[in-house]
Amino acid sequence: MKFSCLEDWLHWQESLHTQEVDLGLDRVQAVWQRLALGKPAPWVFTVAGTNGKGSTVALLNSILQHNGYKVGVYTSPHLRRYNERVVINQQPASDQDFCKAFAAIDQARGDISLTYFEFGTLAALWLFAQQPLDAVVLEVGLGGRLDAVNIIDADVAIITSIGVDHEAWLGSDPEVIAAEKAGIFRSEQWAVCGEVPVPHSILAKAENLGTHLYCREQNYHATWQENHWTFMGVDTDGQPVNWSLLPPPQLTMVNAVNVLQALALSPFTLNHKALCVALQEATVPGRFQRIPWRNSQGESIELIFDVAHNPHAAENLSRQLQQLSSAKTQAVLAIMADKDSQGVVKPFASMVDSWWISTIPDLPRAKPCSALADEMPLHYRIQQNATVADALTSAIECSSAGERILVMGSFYTVAAAMDALEL
Repeated sequence: MKFSCLEDWLHWQESLHTQEVDLGLDRVQAVWQRLALGKPAPWVFTVAGTNGKGSTVALLNSILQHNGYKVGVYTSPHLRRYNERVVINQQPASDQDFCKAFAAIDQARGDISLTYFEFGTLAALWLFAQQPLDAVVLEVGLGGRLDAVNIIDADVAIITSIGVDHEAWLGSDPEVIAAEKAGIFRSEQWAVCGEVPVPHSILAKAENLGTHLYCREQNYHATWQENHWTFMGVDTDGQPVNWSLLPPPQLTMVNAVNVLQALALSPFTLNHKALCVALQEATVPGRFQRIPWRNSQGESIELIFDVAHNPHAAENLSRQLQQLSSAKTQAVLAIMADKDSQGVVKPFASMVDSWWISTIPDLPRAKPCSALADEMPLHYRIQQNATVADALTSAIECSSAGERILVMGSFYTVAAAMDALEL
């Protein structure tokens, strides 16, 4: 084994390949074939989309787990610990697990160079293959067609939403972006699309491949009745699948609807009581995560953490905030250099009273605080800070009873804020 410590493995992987992002399946496919492990579980869900992937994965995992199935989950990026990326039956993979997986991959790859993400994806698949799982849920990292998880054929492919992000690799045309995400479709397999209306490129891809595509508001939908809702969808034989008296999920409703249709196309049997519990318990750290806090005067305030880092996610976040009771709101923001900061802050124009902006020290991808300040609208009240911790501390000190502080902009921003508060 090259290293016995997970951090040493990760540090080495960061410099192994010439490019941080190098889309393509040839390298990772070749190594997976050398490992000769086959399909990582009898049933595979693959989730792509601009936003909503994390919530979709969490809902799938929660519902299957509460119904007694053994499930492996792969997500990226992580929020605070690398181990979060691979979870098997609700337990994150250990440092030792990752070291064993990385050693096996390193031996199999020979002289094939792999990116950091490709190494991690292969490690997840290797770890899943060591377990008697019923299903795995794979989250696409970027795009879909050329993402490393796409070496595995999905039994059900899920596209959550289509928006503009990662323009350097995917471009800015929503139809082109949609086509890339539809790259996870397979011939004669099933797919679910939550984007309304469905992009033409997704419809064309499904037709060309012979993929059985199910679209929200066309093939499946939900209706509200007072404090509960009903799901109405179809199974693989076109027979109706209905679930009524469902409680509101903690996570975004549209993702829950997509997940129930995906499960309707699977062989898994669901119990109504277990389904209701799963919907209520599924959460994702850093996605509209509300935490009660006290300011320096001991007064009660609320912190809301959200990793929203593109305009589409910011719009969704603003809608969630609007559903809460009215309260004065401050925002802590740090964002990556390649992100549309103006598009991210725009949805909060009438909601945020003041902005505490910063950067992420020692992270080359982070947008410098001065550059972020130049991009903020002139009439916004902003205060520049050296770090997220400084920005959050200042916001808390300036808060009063009943106010909210929103922390947003990236996974790094939310993780730095949580670390500062020792959460």
